Amino acid sequence: MIKKISIGLSVFVVFTACIIYFLKCSSDTDVLSQSPVIIISADSLFMQYQTNEVEANQNYLNKVLQVNGVVSDITRSENGEHILVLKANREEMFGILCSIDTSVSNADGIKPGDRVAIKGICKGGGEMSDVILYNCITSK
Repeated sequence: MIKKISIGLSVFVVFTACIIYFLKCSSDTDVLSQSPVIIISADSLFMQYQTNEVEANQNYLNKVLQVNGVVSDITRSENGEHILVLKANREEMFGILCSIDTSVSNADGIKPGDRVAIKGICKGGGEMSDVILYNCITSK
């Protein structure tokens, strides 16, 4: 009985590991080598998500975008990656939240007030929230 349980558990662990690996590989897009689907301003992207989230998701969700804007804030996450926030339509609370892929891009020289172009994958947004880009790379 214990042997059957350990075999079943081993099969489950291997199966789960394969699924996680597949999802990780299929969701990690090499942003550096891809051209953006669209080049858009931070203001425009933010307003489209505020106006009609469903339509904005149809246009941008899981696609590589280049977003141009002005940095309002820059921080580091717990794992050391840079998080940039681009201003959006004079909105004080929300903007475009960009998680920088530190394996291919560096945000050390960027400071609030700098105009930047960020290329990353759009993970969506919504009414009264940030629009999120991940796997981002920067250029000034």
